[in-house]
Amino acid sequence: MANEVKLDGKNFAVRGQIRTQAFDPWPEPLRIVGNLQRRDRTNANQWIQESFRSGLGYYRAVGDPPANPDTGHPSYRGFFDSTLETRWEGQITLPANAQTMGHVNDGTGGEPDHNYSGLFKARSTANYPGIFAWSDLKEESIAEWNGTDDWIEKKDLTSGYGDYRPTAVTEYQGVWQIWGGLPGAVPAKIVTINAAGAFADFTASTPMSHYPLDVVIFKGLVHYAVTWERANGVFQIETSTDGGDNWGDVTGLEISNFYNSGGSSINAWAKLVEYFDADGDPALYLVTNNGLYLLDLSASGLDILPIIKFQTDVTPTTDTKPLVWNGSLYIPRGKSLVKFNFNGSWEEISPMELGTVPTDMLGSAIRKGFTSLTASDRWLFCAINGVTGAYIFAYDGEGWHYVFALDGSSALKTISSIMLHDTLGGGAIDLVVLAQDADAGNSDAIFYRLRKILEDPLNNSGYAGRQFATSGTIITPWFDGGMSEVDSTILASGGGFKGLEAGKSVKVETALEYSDTYQTNSATIATFTADSDGLIRYGASTTRGPGISGRAWRHRYTLVTDANTATPALFYPVTYYKKKPPQIHEIAFLVDLEETVRLNQYEWSSADDVLEALNDAAISSVLLSLDFPGKNAVTNVADSSTLYVEVQGVPAQHVGGGNPSQWLPEVESGTALVVCRQVFED
Repeated sequence: MANEVKLDGKNFAVRGQIRTQAFDPWPEPLRIVGNLQRRDRTNANQWIQESFRSGLGYYRAVGDPPANPDTGHPSYRGFFDSTLETRWEGQITLPANAQTMGHVNDGTGGEPDHNYSGLFKARSTANYPGIFAWSDLKEESIAEWNGTDDWIEKKDLTSGYGDYRPTAVTEYQGVWQIWGGLPGAVPAKIVTINAAGAFADFTASTPMSHYPLDVVIFKGLVHYAVTWERANGVFQIETSTDGGDNWGDVTGLEISNFYNSGGSSINAWAKLVEYFDADGDPALYLVTNNGLYLLDLSASGLDILPIIKFQTDVTPTTDTKPLVWNGSLYIPRGKSLVKFNFNGSWEEISPMELGTVPTDMLGSAIRKGFTSLTASDRWLFCAINGVTGAYIFAYDGEGWHYVFALDGSSALKTISSIMLHDTLGGGAIDLVVLAQDADAGNSDAIFYRLRKILEDPLNNSGYAGRQFATSGTIITPWFDGGMSEVDSTILASGGGFKGLEAGKSVKVETALEYSDTYQTNSATIATFTADSDGLIRYGASTTRGPGISGRAWRHRYTLVTDANTATPALFYPVTYYKKKPPQIHEIAFLVDLEETVRLNQYEWSSADDVLEALNDAAISSVLLSLDFPGKNAVTNVADSSTLYVEVQGVPAQHVGGGNPSQWLPEVESGTALVVCRQVFED
């Protein structure tokens, strides 16, 4: 069989040698226009992370790597998990370090044992920044930060206020009104802060009929309150047209409370928020445990119109008030965050409900969820209590980004309220955080601030007064170059750096094949310690190395600083890799038509029959078997195994005893060139 091949089970005589050559199914791309780019490098591929704005929660990079990240899947603009600052385009830095703001002082040097749980802004009482904290429990107090290192108890509610606990704050004609009461009782007193910054008590001429859950001033003119008639289990809308002095129920604006009215629960929850109706006009909405409602305040008839019916019940905390941000209404409901537009559309955007928050952050069990929202023009900041700690994330309309963590080994540490405020009066906005540590003893309130939270960490003018965490990590999505089934050589990692000096570094670790374990061999870890570092190769040393083998991989970047006053920065991290598809081959041979007829005299009677068989092979819709001597040596397919190929076509000419390019009628004396190609590696 030295001069024979078997194609599709048929024997063909071969004239001369059988020629084979490796065939590259992925020829190198060619740039036609534009400037030279890093991804044009032909000897290696690049995974470049130019943006992180899609935020956390992307387990793997989906689809082929895009030439432009803006047009590709959002996973190429995001990451899986992070405790680093990723809000600023094209850079990664250490996050803000929370600086303590002292404890509450009762004025005598002691600390009241009060459970402060809510923050609000009001007029300063003593040239302070105007940051106040209240306890949502009865008979406790209201405190104010002194602007340096302490909170001062400004309003003692432990005596004579048995029916009062704060629930809402409004500002009316320069006076801040702190509304409250006690479930099952009619509120007797309202605490105020006047234009001079002095606390006082206010007793309405005609008080609310029931316990106020929330109060707003609609269009800056009319007070509206949602109150809870506990005995009958009813949410009632009440209103005042004279600054809160005389209140009355609004007939037609009441709704049954979801909770059992006869029970002992005092967790009934309802909030009012001013937004827009479907026509774009200012309107009032009521949010309860089980739905979103529009208050129809038209003269033709008062009514509560259901807009969204929530399918699950939650028990929010008192500070989980909806918030209007960038044209949409955001409604926190436990671990859910609903984004509602006045045109009637809404969507769930919570990373917890969407399943994009890594379980190592908030725990794999039932998460406690959103507790407080605050917003700047660019960012919606959200406090979230997990199972083993509490977190603050920032949302920009596209992705979620880590801001701060209050870690704990149990549910003892929580965050109840956050607020953006110019704490020092210099124009720099801080994020004020009110947290609780149930294991702290005495008052469990802990006050923090994250300085200059709206400023780029690399803005040198903004360094003064701000602090950074000393370390943090970011974990990339799993990446396979868009070919999960093809082996890779991971060649090197690199990027741009700033602030790398003694005591500061960026370390890159690699995990392979969807394993949670990162490679520990020093040859697989790249550590950058100077701004001039650009590229570190894997496998032996920083200048030479064979690379790391793996079909899929992800990186964990760790930023470290030895001083919390400065942060290193990582720009546009890149991984160089090479996909290594198994070789496939072309096999070419000359079929001797006349000799093939003699080999198959009972099947074929002429060369035309042989040519017809070859042409049928060329148009076959399935691959055909091919066998020939020495197959294993040239195709890596064992001689005992079957090689499958496609036939590339048979030329419409036959070489005979004349001009080899001339069509010859005596085809019996000629040959036919047959080219076969593997489609897949065998």
